[in-house]
Amino acid sequence: MAVAPEPAYDSVERRAYGRAQEVKELTFPAHAQEHWVSSQGYAERPWSELIDLWRLYNRHLAHVISLIPGERLAAICVIGMNEPVSLGYLIEDYLVHMRHHLYTAIICKTAS
Repeated sequence: MAVAPEPAYDSVERRAYGRAQEVKELTFPAHAQEHWVSSQGYAERPWSELIDLWRLYNRHLAHVISLIPGERLAAICVIGMNEPVSLGYLIEDYLVHMRHHLYTAIICKTAS
């Protein structure tokens, strides 16, 4: 079975998008990706539902991102033991990650 786009990945980012607008520096623990995916049971869900969830959730995140004032993009975010990055970088990195999932979903769809 193909690996679904993983909505759990954005949980840290989604919180950061809101919280980083309130504070100067934001620190979050890293998440255990494999555990998050298995504990949420994505493998048991129909592929079409996962795609709908991913599409709508990311549409909402795009809306949230559009509301972030430009000066807040410099807020520092630390996730787990990773180096500090700006909120702007975190957003850009998320977009790259989501493009990867979109590409994977397209390949899986055309292969099936």
